[in-house]
Amino acid sequence: MGSSLLTKAAYQTPPHLRTLPINRPSTLDGSISASVDTPLPIRALGDYELLDTLGRGGMGIVYLARQCGLKRKVAYKVLTRVGEVDSDALERFRSEAETLGRLQHSGIVQVYDSGSEQGNPFLAMEYVAGGSLADRIRIGRTDPREAAKIIATVADAVGHAHSHGIIHRDLKPANILLTPEGQPKVADFGLARDMTSDHLTRTGLIAGTPTYMPPEQLTGVKDLTPAIDVWATGVLLYELITGTVPFAGSDPQQILMNILRHEAVSLRQWQPNLPRDLDTICGKCLQKEPHRRYANGTELAADLKRFLEGTPILARPIGRIEKCERWCRRNPWIAASMAAVAFTLVAATSVSLLFAQSANEERTKAIAAAKNEHELREQAVLAAAAEKKSREEAEKSFEAEKQARTEAEALTTMMVGLIKVLTPAPGVDLVQQFLDKLDVTSKSLETGTGDPLFRARLLDAISMTYQNIGMLDKMLGPMAQVVALREKHLPPNDPLVRDTKIRYGYLLLHHPGRGQEALRIMKPALEMNIESGRADRKYVIGQMGMLRIAYGAAGDDAEARRLSSEIVELCNQEYGPDHLETLWMTVNHPKYLRHNRNYEEAIPLYTRALRVFKENHKSNSMYVMWTQGELGKMLVEAKRFREAVPHMKDTYELQYQAHGLRHPFVGMDRNYLLVAMEGAKMYAEELPLRWTYFEEANAAGDWRNTISHGWRFVRDCFWRYRR
Repeated sequence: MGSSLLTKAAYQTPPHLRTLPINRPSTLDGSISASVDTPLPIRALGDYELLDTLGRGGMGIVYLARQCGLKRKVAYKVLTRVGEVDSDALERFRSEAETLGRLQHSGIVQVYDSGSEQGNPFLAMEYVAGGSLADRIRIGRTDPREAAKIIATVADAVGHAHSHGIIHRDLKPANILLTPEGQPKVADFGLARDMTSDHLTRTGLIAGTPTYMPPEQLTGVKDLTPAIDVWATGVLLYELITGTVPFAGSDPQQILMNILRHEAVSLRQWQPNLPRDLDTICGKCLQKEPHRRYANGTELAADLKRFLEGTPILARPIGRIEKCERWCRRNPWIAASMAAVAFTLVAATSVSLLFAQSANEERTKAIAAAKNEHELREQAVLAAAAEKKSREEAEKSFEAEKQARTEAEALTTMMVGLIKVLTPAPGVDLVQQFLDKLDVTSKSLETGTGDPLFRARLLDAISMTYQNIGMLDKMLGPMAQVVALREKHLPPNDPLVRDTKIRYGYLLLHHPGRGQEALRIMKPALEMNIESGRADRKYVIGQMGMLRIAYGAAGDDAEARRLSSEIVELCNQEYGPDHLETLWMTVNHPKYLRHNRNYEEAIPLYTRALRVFKENHKSNSMYVMWTQGELGKMLVEAKRFREAVPHMKDTYELQYQAHGLRHPFVGMDRNYLLVAMEGAKMYAEELPLRWTYFEEANAAGDWRNTISHGWRFVRDCFWRYRR
């Protein structure tokens, strides 16, 4: 039989979820497919009294029965004569009985008895009366945490089977039954594979449901691993949360092509508020390569339990660079074409801008000549003819400039789109070439002609590209040009001008010694925003907070303190003293910041705020990450190293997960963590991290950090072994 039918609901499976044998005929030969046995009448069979028919398939029937001796209800599964004719079906029926007999787990449907009654092999199994997971999916989407609990139980049960050498091979919603309390139980081990003796597998035959099968199972790989069940479990989690499978199609061949050629749409694109850890776990289950998934169901269940308990998971999300690299490996010709198009567009944009500049210069010269000819018109008749000719040339130049500008604007729009989405792979010459072209384009835009607002838009996109790859110093030049262009060609009170000035000023705040310049640029825009938003006190509080940061960076501590006190007072009036926003503005008060060294008052305040933020926000939120990082740094500076270690460790891991290794915040947090571990004499944990830092600095040619961390590594090795 294709699947075990233990309840009516489990039997009535939608067509798109039924098991499809991909590479063999969908019907048996005429003599067998025409022979369908009549269900056994409702009556007593040995120790079993048949009560009702739960469902039937091509090879057998499942009844609701009462076991008279033990007075309990069971699912009575009987193989009909049609099934007995098919030797594979009979062997799989017996194999299912043996498999279920070996697996004793609360998440797996249990087998009570097996044998043959009136020439028909039968199985007496646990009766699960709550329907199937397919019924639950048809009702609608499931809450993410509830879905995680269900799949954690399923993964734990499948992991138990894996530990006994059994691969299920046909996990799908119809094969996950639910108790009346909603607890899942894995059923139908008819297609299960014993990794120790796989006598039921034939070369060229693919058994399972295509929608829930990984690439290696669909392509007929013989040596399958428990990773195929991990894939199917990931599909179940995806379907519970979104209401649809990650890879669909009108036929098995189309499903296969979708699985092989495309990546699943991220769960966070379906639900933007979905926890990032749950999206990461599901993504790891749906990796194309088996070795990139969880090794078995037990590992998957453990990570899901970590998520549910709020502890860090082991899986790590795929970064943008790795996604780009994998996409390029799957589509090498398209990747090469995109690189060629990108280079062509950069070159074409530069050439078009140069043409536009040249045309503008020619037009200016022609207009000057025409004006000069106009002044000399009274002197001679020939001067009038020359003037007419000059005007004609001016008109031609104007048309040429207009055409060049149109082409430049079209190429600019295309280039903006490419810069925002194209992220070159590391270690390839394409990266440096792309950055070189970016620099050339930026410089040509700064001195070029054409529509100034289009140039500003392109320069803004270039600066955002530098920000995304962690090159903050490279942002300053393009952003300064964007401010100048928009300030010159837009009204002073235009919101885009104010927004650009605030962003540029905030960028300057991250560069030491430029606080005064940042304040000069940001202050008028922020004050205008505050004045225009007086009716919205929450908006005003946020803008005042930004202005307070600018005053602090500019060294005007008195004004920063005054603004901070006013903000805290407004928060108390608007939200109350224990509100999250009030606590956030309080911990940002200058007198509690690290550089004031007011540790006796600041550390208890930050500790209380961190506890409240963790109760109300995710661990990777701005509130938790910043507060925990500042608390850890204060503890380090106060030489309370052992207290600082767990805070700096959590902050470093979250910042690394959010921004990657190259971001300056990640490097600063790692330095504080190393200092805390060194001060606490936690050399066993500090030395591997120190050595990693030494290797990275050496590989990057950073000789100062190479010498510094190399010396500290040798010194701490000495102190560790001396102890």
